[in-house]
Amino acid sequence: MQFLAYVLFYVMAFSLIVTGLILYVHVYHEGLGGLLYEPMRSIEVMLGGLAFVRELHHMLMWGVILFIAIHIYIAVYNAIFIREGTIDAIISGIKWHKRV
Repeated sequence: MQFLAYVLFYVMAFSLIVTGLILYVHVYHEGLGGLLYEPMRSIEVMLGGLAFVRELHHMLMWGVILFIAIHIYIAVYNAIFIREGTIDAIISGIKWHKRV
C-alpha cells in the first residue's frame, strides 16, 4: 500500500508540474513561456482546454496537500503509539531501543 501511495504521489506531482506549466505559458509569453508554448498548448488541447486544466491542477494540488497531511498524521501516530523510534531517529539521529 505504501508503494502505491508513493507512486500515486509521484504521478500527482508530475501532473501538477505539467498542468502548472500549461497555466504558466498562458500568462508569460516571453522566455520560458514562449519556448514551451507550443508543446504545452498541444497537451492542453489533449486534456480538453484551459478550464479543465485549471480544475485538474486544483484537484491535484488538494491531493498533494491531503497526502502530506495524512503522511504527517500517520508518522506522529506511529511515533506516539507504536514507539519504534523511527520518527525520533529522523529528528535526533538516534534510534532508541527498548531494553529486553
